[in-house]
Amino acid sequence: MQARRTAPDGEHFILRSGRDEHQLWIPDPPLDGSALAAIVSLDEAEPRRAAAAMRFWRHATGQRLNADPPTPKRRQRIDHTLRALDGHLSGASYRDIAEGLFGSDRV
Repeated sequence: MQARRTAPDGEHFILRSGRDEHQLWIPDPPLDGSALAAIVSLDEAEPRRAAAAMRFWRHATGQRLNADPPTPKRRQRIDHTLRALDGHLSGASYRDIAEGLFGSDRV
């Protein structure tokens, strides 16, 4: 735990885990053994807050913190990398690999 502060509106915590920093506000002390709930406001920051809540949940449950699904661009890069490796291991030329990935008119 990085920091803990008791304030009139509840407990405030800052937890560090690797590169991630989790900021928590617990308005009422939970009963022993009770579950916590994340409340995420539905505003323009909601996607970031929901992702942060999932990162904290992964941290709290001992899961890998980098388990976020890859972005579409990252998925495309992984796909191209694996296809290029397959072509290379099959003995294809760099040109053949590029044509297979991007089409002959773009090469």
